[in-house]
Amino acid sequence: MAKIAYFDCFSGCSGDMIIGSLLDAGLDLEVLIKGLAGLNVNGYRLTAEKVKRSSIVATKFTVITDNTEHHHRSLSQILQIIDSSQLSDNVKKKSSAIFQRLGEVEAKIHGVVIEDIHFHELGAIDSMVDIIGTVFALEVLKLERLYASPLPVGSGKISTAHGILPVPAPATLRLL
Repeated sequence: MAKIAYFDCFSGCSGDMIIGSLLDAGLDLEVLIKGLAGLNVNGYRLTAEKVKRSSIVATKFTVITDNTEHHHRSLSQILQIIDSSQLSDNVKKKSSAIFQRLGEVEAKIHGVVIEDIHFHELGAIDSMVDIIGTVFALEVLKLERLYASPLPVGSGKISTAHGILPVPAPATLRLL
């Protein structure tokens, strides 16, 4: 029988929320911690706790960093971190493909070559852990299929490293 996961993205589908869902689906937090140690990146710790929101119990997963500043990294720096990690070839390949696609979209949106892209929010360790941790968790759980509800794209404006942007941000729209 196929192993399947479903994400209800009614209130959003952040990396923290996805990993929290995967912890509820059977992922062991210690396995995740040990797996991500293979990234050879310091300055963070992972926590998970049961929470109750509107009478629903779930796991709240959090990446706690040593400082609140975002660390800007180029695509090549992120790909080097992934490539030199001790993660499986499959996790490296899929994680690299995600960041490559994000880099392509960012380059297109900003009108620059991909080599000039520096990830601001996504270059921070918490975002890297969310993305790479999700790929790692999917491999550990051996999930064959994932389903998600429609994504709530929101509206309004958000303050980013590039200034005030509309919600959803242009890169988000291009990815969708």
